[in-house]
Amino acid sequence: SARGGRAQHPQAVGPQQRPDRLGERLAGGGVPGVGLHEEPVGAPQVPAHPGEHLQLGAVHLDVGHANLMTEHNLTLELATLFCDRLEHVHFSDNKGGELDLHLPLGVGHIDWKWIVHILKRVGYDGTITLEIFSEDRDYLLFSRDKLRRLWETVKI
Repeated sequence: SARGGRAQHPQAVGPQQRPDRLGERLAGGGVPGVGLHEEPVGAPQVPAHPGEHLQLGAVHLDVGHANLMTEHNLTLELATLFCDRLEHVHFSDNKGGELDLHLPLGVGHIDWKWIVHILKRVGYDGTITLEIFSEDRDYLLFSRDKLRRLWETVKI
């Protein structure tokens, strides 16, 4: 994504599309200390067979991306569908549509109290990366503090 948060949401590229087959090596445990997470993009569908969506095992949920090119934020559906394999989460705000703005929490249209409720409800207690694209570090610190307050106060 470009600095300033004006980049369009990128299309996902799976490891099977990489000419160097790096994804295959990583998924097979060929690089010690390095792993891959699958990031679902678009509307989730219930798989016909368990694990059908997951080629790599672990899932990375980007809440900002779950709010793009859709009528409603898909975090609930994605977190519920992949709760047993959810290993990492990204937070950034946006206004929906096509632009992945990477705004500070609370500046866009995402309901962060509801998002934290969802994550707690599915039992997620792992790492969260704040993807706040701004030259001013205060926006990142504001988002960090907001997330801490929400995590401490939101009940399931």
